[in-house]
Amino acid sequence: MNTILLRIWAYIRRHVLLLLIVLLFVLLVIGYALGYRPGPSFTVVRAGNLTLSGIPAGGVVYADQTKRATSVGKDVRIDLEPGSHNIIVDVPGDNPWNDVISISPRMDTKASPILVPLKGEAVFVTAAQADAANTDITSYVPPSETKPLVMENGNANVYVLNNRIVASPATTTGAVPPSYLCIGGTCATTVVFAPTAPLRAVLPYPGRQDALIVSYGSVLAVIEIDPLKPQFFAPLYTGLQPAAATFDAKHIVVRDAGKTFTIAF
Repeated sequence: MNTILLRIWAYIRRHVLLLLIVLLFVLLVIGYALGYRPGPSFTVVRAGNLTLSGIPAGGVVYADQTKRATSVGKDVRIDLEPGSHNIIVDVPGDNPWNDVISISPRMDTKASPILVPLKGEAVFVTAAQADAANTDITSYVPPSETKPLVMENGNANVYVLNNRIVASPATTTGAVPPSYLCIGGTCATTVVFAPTAPLRAVLPYPGRQDALIVSYGSVLAVIEIDPLKPQFFAPLYTGLQPAAATFDAKHIVVRDAGKTFTIAF
């Protein structure tokens, strides 16, 4: 046998354990890079990706109660095993956002957290704004079945029925109803929110298609349209009997206890 081959064979025999460890480490690194992760019962599963957008710098992302990332002001991307995961986004000054998100192998799932300030910044309207603001509130009419809010990128109609907020599939051509409106291939009207106090306002959350601002009782709050648990809910303002209306693309106007002010988003 060739002398060089004999030396190589002798080296392998002397260091076989070390070489096996190195080989195993290399295989693990390659597998991790390809998205493979340890699964239940000593199995190996192919991970999926979750991309979260719109998280300000300093926001912390938790997956299944474990800290996974801190935002630097760009999209946050984490690898997760296939299945359902409890995701929490904690941004200083905002209500923590949470959702249960299903991850599929080798798929990139995207989500955009609803970030609502712990305390909405109220700015009293100027004299020049007062007439328009009060007109908006006085003339406000809650959405109805014949004049609904068209949400979910045109795929769902949202309106008030018997003091409940409901969502129904849009009837426009090509509309694809959100999954929470459909069971077993059949889609129907679904109750989104049912407060015990009378509803005074149901407004689209500025800049979003999946959330509402609601006024009922003494509360002004933000809710997610998707009623499946956990349905995101965040109080925005508590007063006596706040009435509200859309003021412009980034503000709502609120009147409560004789005061009129705007809240920015």
